[in-house]
Amino acid sequence: MIEKRSMLSLKSEDRRPEADCAGMGYASAYSLKATSTRLLSGDYSCMTNHVSSIRLFILGTLAASGPLHGHQIRQQAQNDRSETWTDIQVGSVYGALKRLANEDLIREVRTEKVGNRPERTVYEITPEGHRSLAAIHQTALRDLDRHYDPFDLALAQARDIPEEHLAQIVENRLGALRVQLAAQRHAAETADPYVNEAERMVIQHLITRTEAEIRWHTELAVRLEKVTADFANGIGGPPHLTSPGPEETPR
Repeated sequence: MIEKRSMLSLKSEDRRPEADCAGMGYASAYSLKATSTRLLSGDYSCMTNHVSSIRLFILGTLAASGPLHGHQIRQQAQNDRSETWTDIQVGSVYGALKRLANEDLIREVRTEKVGNRPERTVYEITPEGHRSLAAIHQTALRDLDRHYDPFDLALAQARDIPEEHLAQIVENRLGALRVQLAAQRHAAETADPYVNEAERMVIQHLITRTEAEIRWHTELAVRLEKVTADFANGIGGPPHLTSPGPEETPR
């Protein structure tokens, strides 16, 4: 039987709450640079303006379950199948634990050794960690994820790609999306007996997004002839830029 746990990981990218960053001047922000560069790009800080799923997951799990060691947190992520519906990588748990401890959001409470197994460090969330969790959680629930797909910019700049090549690219993407959708639906059916309604809706959210991507790519395939015609006719292309004259020399 798969143990059912609450899924607290919500993927979102947005600004850190004002309580954490308001009033931070240039000097203060610069003084944080040394600290922030230790964080992975997916971490949540004033410097990255990012809500990290792994950070939200670890803090939420420790808040809900009490002190745990890294292996137990990894097991929790595996039980939740977090890699299938968030950007969490189970292998990143130990590194994230060290970073959270360095920031005083969690702390070591003891080490445990069972038989011949290596020693394991048990962590608990700190009061500052609880405050950070509340802020991240509220931000992730409140704010919309404004993710921009690099494909969109590449498509807008595809004026030199022949129509048949673009058609093949779109067809390849559609094939990959259909495979992804089938895998998501299979995972949803497999997990359904073990999840609660909130978890079920999270999984459905992923499926609905993939279905929307398939509809959009299908429409794009239909419109490719017009796309390439507009490129050929220079519609919406970049303006012709000339070198500045002497009186226009940049300062």
